[in-house]
Amino acid sequence: MSEDIPTTTDILTSSLLDTKKKHDQDKTVTKEEIDFLNKGTDYLTSFLVGQGIETEDRVPTKGKPLSESELKKQFANNLIKNGYVTVENGRSKITQAGKDYFSLRKKVAEGNVRLVMLKNLKHVNSSKNTKKKSTKKLKLKNSRK
Repeated sequence: MSEDIPTTTDILTSSLLDTKKKHDQDKTVTKEEIDFLNKGTDYLTSFLVGQGIETEDRVPTKGKPLSESELKKQFANNLIKNGYVTVENGRSKITQAGKDYFSLRKKVAEGNVRLVMLKNLKHVNSSKNTKKKSTKKLKLKNSRK
């Protein structure tokens, strides 16, 4: 019995490896396909340049993005630098300019929230109307039969 288990395992392993090899061979991209894709890219680029869209060179960023704690520190430092907040005796105090700035931001945020609520209400009402219309049409079709 101990000889039967390795042979079954070997058969299964070789079958899986052969299947993977066949799958990889089927998925291999040929040189002709790469050339075809490059020609399409060249055509698209020349078309966009002809439409007045210029290519943009991307500059890779140096280093990794800031962590959440670093972003919080940067935000606090910007508030202090802009004069919205002062630090006295280890405590932060909001200045008059900060009060004005934050009240303005609050009003803008309230306006944005109201606008989104109105858009959402409009969408909900329009979807209710379409549901009513579709149910009326179905009732009419069913009553005609």
